[in-house]
Amino acid sequence: MHSRAIPNRRGWLVVGLLALAFGGGLSAPKAVALEPTRLRCEDQVDPLAVDAPAPRLSWELVASRRGARQTAYQIQVASSPARLRRGEADWWDSGKVVSSAQNQIAYQGRPLVTHAECYWRVRVWDENDRVSGWSRPARWIMGLLRPEDWKAQWITARPAGPAPLEGCVWIWHPEGTPGGEEPAGTVAFRKVFILPEDAVVVQAAFLLAADDQAAVYANGKLAGRIRGADTVHFVDLADRLRPGTNTLAVAVENHGGPAGWIGRLTIVLDRGTTWFVPVNSSWRCARETPAGWNDPGFSDAHWVPARELGPLGIDPWGRHLIGQEPMPLFRREFVVSQPVRRALLHVCGLGHHEVYLDGRKVGDHFLDPPWTDYAKTVHYVTHDVTDRLRPGRHALGVMLGKGFFNTAADRRVHGVHRREPLRLGLQLHVWYRDGREEVVVSDPRWRTAPGPITHCTILGGEDHDARLEPAGWTRAGFDDRGWSPALPTNGPGGRLRAAFAPPLKEQEVFRPVRIDEPEPGVFVYDFGQNASAVPRLRIRGAAGQLVRLTPAEQRHGMSPRRNDGRGRVNPAGVGRPNYWQYTLRGDWVETWQPRFSYSGFQYLEVIGAVPRGHPNPRGLPVVEELVSVHVRNDARRVGRFECSEPLWNAIDRIIERAVQANLSHVLTDCPHREKLGWLEVPYLMGPAIAGRYDVASFYRKIARDCADAQQPDGSVPTVAPWYPRFGGAFDYTPEWGAAAVLVPWLLYRWYDDRSILAEQFETMRRFVDFMEQTSTNLVPRAGLGDWYDYGEETRGPSQFTPPELTAMATFYRCARVVADAAGVLGRAGDRERYAALAERIRAAFNREWFDGRSEYRHLGSPQCAHAMALVLGLVPEGCEAAVLERLLADIRQRGYQQTAGDVGHPYLLEALARFGRHEVIHAMTVRTNRGSYGFIVQNGWTTLPEAWDAETGASMNHCMLGHIQQWFMEHVAGIRADPEVPGGARWIVAPQLVGGLTWARAEHASIRGPVRVQWERRQNRFRLQVEVPPNTVAEVWVPASSAETVAESGQPATRAPGVRSLPVVGNRARFEVGGGRYRFESPWPTGGASP
Repeated sequence: MHSRAIPNRRGWLVVGLLALAFGGGLSAPKAVALEPTRLRCEDQVDPLAVDAPAPRLSWELVASRRGARQTAYQIQVASSPARLRRGEADWWDSGKVVSSAQNQIAYQGRPLVTHAECYWRVRVWDENDRVSGWSRPARWIMGLLRPEDWKAQWITARPAGPAPLEGCVWIWHPEGTPGGEEPAGTVAFRKVFILPEDAVVVQAAFLLAADDQAAVYANGKLAGRIRGADTVHFVDLADRLRPGTNTLAVAVENHGGPAGWIGRLTIVLDRGTTWFVPVNSSWRCARETPAGWNDPGFSDAHWVPARELGPLGIDPWGRHLIGQEPMPLFRREFVVSQPVRRALLHVCGLGHHEVYLDGRKVGDHFLDPPWTDYAKTVHYVTHDVTDRLRPGRHALGVMLGKGFFNTAADRRVHGVHRREPLRLGLQLHVWYRDGREEVVVSDPRWRTAPGPITHCTILGGEDHDARLEPAGWTRAGFDDRGWSPALPTNGPGGRLRAAFAPPLKEQEVFRPVRIDEPEPGVFVYDFGQNASAVPRLRIRGAAGQLVRLTPAEQRHGMSPRRNDGRGRVNPAGVGRPNYWQYTLRGDWVETWQPRFSYSGFQYLEVIGAVPRGHPNPRGLPVVEELVSVHVRNDARRVGRFECSEPLWNAIDRIIERAVQANLSHVLTDCPHREKLGWLEVPYLMGPAIAGRYDVASFYRKIARDCADAQQPDGSVPTVAPWYPRFGGAFDYTPEWGAAAVLVPWLLYRWYDDRSILAEQFETMRRFVDFMEQTSTNLVPRAGLGDWYDYGEETRGPSQFTPPELTAMATFYRCARVVADAAGVLGRAGDRERYAALAERIRAAFNREWFDGRSEYRHLGSPQCAHAMALVLGLVPEGCEAAVLERLLADIRQRGYQQTAGDVGHPYLLEALARFGRHEVIHAMTVRTNRGSYGFIVQNGWTTLPEAWDAETGASMNHCMLGHIQQWFMEHVAGIRADPEVPGGARWIVAPQLVGGLTWARAEHASIRGPVRVQWERRQNRFRLQVEVPPNTVAEVWVPASSAETVAESGQPATRAPGVRSLPVVGNRARFEVGGGRYRFESPWPTGGASP
């Protein structure tokens, strides 16, 4: 695989901390004293739009000596850098505050106002009351704090032009009264047509509408189903048609009342020839669907010609069918009259926007703004454009895309149906050096025109006709007299808030490792890595030539469950239709990549062009370069793991890639088929993901998405934002809705964020109340259960564990967490109430499911049921050993095959780890037979699939089963935050030396600073290097029969400075250390047994 890393602008990963841990040592930059560094406001570095009235401030510490602790701090906040340098803290001076706190410290100064500039610094005192120097200054800017601060009008564009079925006619069976009261029933229609014998189909778009619904077949195979006469639907036939004779068949079902359908098939061949197959009286029809009626060989000689009812626009259907329209462009010119002191641009284009200033894109984001429930919350994005503005005339240009805001007439949808006019809100604030302010806002003075994106869908790709993009439209002086004035419109309804979660950005570029031609004129580019990505295409050819790019994770011709296909791309698991199309402008070399869609793929199929250097007798466009550009949420990477077991490194790598692919505006299930925020993964995979990425802001958004999705009765759906309506358990399942409780709790545990508990407590409480109120004997309504648990034949809903059991265990966990959150917040009454509820659920759980000795009721494997009971503390006192033994017996009996799925697997690993059965986890994770991580790796998949056995009908890029990453970090490397102390103030370093493992190394950049561990066992010696940040404590476990046999930095550990001995546990010596770097060494225990 060839890839190029795009530098991480905040990136200790690229050149900093990880290089220290993985470059042969655990050194760190020297510090002369305890010093504050890496200042953050609201978990961000120098944010541009903070709308929290009392922003939370945090910093890390560095020190040159062991055991350094902060005992006090002083924060100064000023309105300018000069004032801050002079110590004139006109916003806030905290004075010396005696406290060890260094995170989530709320601003307590003068009330802040919209656009207030806040420059700040901090100094600290150590345990000897010695004061540090002031930190380097940091900055934050307040956002729009009041509704009236939003000056912009929402604007939209006029309809782009003629209806997509202009010139077409409605047809039906010649008998009856199709425009009036036609009886319910189905009419079948057929059409045979012939394509040239050398045809290579680039595009075959069947646009149609039907009253009431229709099934479309091409050459005997179902191609799509559509419903509704008010929308022009899209059915893709590109890979269904063939040279020579083709047969279309459409079964139209009328539910009673008016009956008819209308449509047109447009076919583009690789040489640019366009064919049309109209829907008219040349189609034959019958009021029957006999066997084989839709097959090419069927004889329809006895069928009758269809009757033309009239052109588009006739009653009762009218002209205004909803169809896909070109994405609109907006522009406005303005004058900057003087030198600029500061300029901030706030913009919200729905569904998505790209903003241009004087011909160049503003910022490096992709798919702004974030996905939300737009009726509840809408995010604006802020850019600092001070350096882009000089006195003179300037131009702003905005291009809009649809995203999830509008899916009407998309060629592919997945349960998400929204019809909202695209709209723009924008305001540019310019502050001059003389103190004046000017504001440029979106209003009807803006001009608008259709853009070059002719079809745009978040799940189905994007079509771009480069001939339609007006040259220079984003620059001053462009002639827009032919454009229309923008129309004022209403806002989307939700509260306008500053975007705060990491935006999507380009991260890596993958170049093709192989290019094949599985069929004449069809080329498949293999990029070696499945990723959430967009193609970047450099191509030359003639104006009007069309190229089509189809993404996929698989290819035809694969061995069973093995990524070794060499045929055309196979869209299984990805969803279809899903592709990008580019129509050339005709420049010498053109560069293009999609603006408003991405997909998950390893392969791209190219039709309508040839690779550079390939024979080209048909005169097709030439692909000069085609790369895969990985895009994801720009969350800072904070962790990495590596060990001596190559298989584990490979497992870690495919999970890491799957996590990266699903870090979007939500934690998606997959980057292609759905892109939805299914809610069980954020908390069940939460510790694994938080160990590798800073998700403080991202998970805060997920918590708020849950709150927005909560229903009036207190229930929380399976997905947030709640775009789809799938019905039944796919709309509500307790283990999914539990994210509303457990994500805020995770934020508190990992980031010491009490504010999110206060903000979300009512949401948390109401969800638990809902489960209680809708339960029967405290058994809550159940749903999907242990999704995708592993059995040989089936996948999906739970096979081995009653869904009511996992729902009830989750109910208990949520009640317990609400009680604990109430305790943190000082809500004594709520703490009592929910603690008592939790105890009642525990008792009821055991009455309902436990046999009183060793067994919880299950459906063939006790792994999920027993693991949840053990981890959550549901097992009656004195029964834990028996319950654990029954769990272990099942694992061993199955040859160390895990059966637990999406819900149960993290509990299974935690139960085994908590009771010291790491050797069992080792045996489970070195397997390579079907149903294991190793099987997935050895079969060539480069991301973690949806199913344990790499079932190819499912997605090949899900992170939901990646829980082993948590065990790698916490127990193999040994970096684990003390569960009793939030925010990384205390660490437990206890590596598990399982199997034949000889070394491991890892690090995690916590909110207090980096924690690094590296260990090896060699020549009967164990060596452990540890680094923890200042102002923290770590408990270090070293394999040894006594503390006296352990050395630290070359001297007895019992006498080493900053090291305190703790009682030995088993064959582990324990030591407590403060911040600093340590090197422990001990003789390997007799016999080499794993401690």
